[in-house]
Amino acid sequence: LRAGEDTVRRWFNAAALVRPASDGGLVVITATESVAVGALLRWDPAGYARRELELRMELQLPPAVRIASITG
Repeated sequence: LRAGEDTVRRWFNAAALVRPASDGGLVVITATESVAVGALLRWDPAGYARRELELRMELQLPPAVRIASITG
């Protein structure tokens, strides 16, 4: 469940190390089009996280819902 989140985090961390475009910095993306790539192109990690949470709520997956409860 976390592979997409980890990928987006790593992409944003790597891109943050690049000089600004005004100083000649450039990030080259060779991945196929996806929601994660779109978030990187828009520099919108919060939007990606919101979309993921909405999807998980719809599918009843963590962290939106509890899948196990241990008591005792």
